[in-house]
Amino acid sequence: MPKKVPRRQAYRRRTPKPSEVAERQFRSLLEAAPDAMVVVDQTGKIVFVNGQTERLFGYQREEMLGRDVEVIVPVRLREQHRHHRGGFFADPHTRPSPVKMQTVRFAQRWNRIPNRDQPQSS
Repeated sequence: MPKKVPRRQAYRRRTPKPSEVAERQFRSLLEAAPDAMVVVDQTGKIVFVNGQTERLFGYQREEMLGRDVEVIVPVRLREQHRHHRGGFFADPHTRPSPVKMQTVRFAQRWNRIPNRDQPQSS
């Protein structure tokens, strides 16, 4: 006697876990931000960038993911940044930005990107 084949069940969508929903909402929020957003893990590897980051620095998302965050920090400030990053992960809390510290950003081809909070030179 032939074996009975069970009836095909209708395709059922798996209900996402609450953590998956939260992750998707968090990523959507960062993607919609009007400013560049970069998320790094404790080793300093970039794990998320939004579209504004791509436009600001001129790198494609795939070029940045998995690389050290210092790739978008000027060479002369990279060691200092590594030190500050290490200190943050050792004791994570909100820190005020130093008033006298000027942030300098560079795009992929090392074009200087002016800061909005600093006066433009003519």
